[in-house]
Amino acid sequence: EIQSTGKFVSICVELNICLWGFENESYQVISCTQLYRPVLKMVSMKSSVIMAFHPNDTQMFALTGALDLVHIRTDTTDDHEGPITDIGTLPAKNLYISGSVDGLVKIWNVKRELIREIKFPEPVESVTFLNYEGDILVGHLGKTSSVLAKD
Repeated sequence: EIQSTGKFVSICVELNICLWGFENESYQVISCTQLYRPVLKMVSMKSSVIMAFHPNDTQMFALTGALDLVHIRTDTTDDHEGPITDIGTLPAKNLYISGSVDGLVKIWNVKRELIREIKFPEPVESVTFLNYEGDILVGHLGKTSSVLAKD
């Protein structure tokens, strides 16, 4: 679901990404776009969707006024070096988080600018924001670590 829009996004096996809308207790496809590689995970934030792709990058798609999902081109120099394992969002602060087998957890803003990078000695298996303050929980090699946000 794309928060506060009443729309949701689906991806099928054929790698079509479709934007759906609801009206009068029915649903319909508003638009579809072809992707060219499998999506590891997809999360939404307000009027955008963030997708993690194999092997190591995330891409942002914005919902336009014309109800199309448009790819937002961003700098890729801060991408992970290893495959991404998980992503999560903190819509209240317009942030998202990614973890990777390279042992890095990266926190990004909605413009896909790197805010913070945390290095773990093992591959990161899962990441999530714990609360509205931005504390995070990281699963890595059978361990769980929490990292508290600083103001």
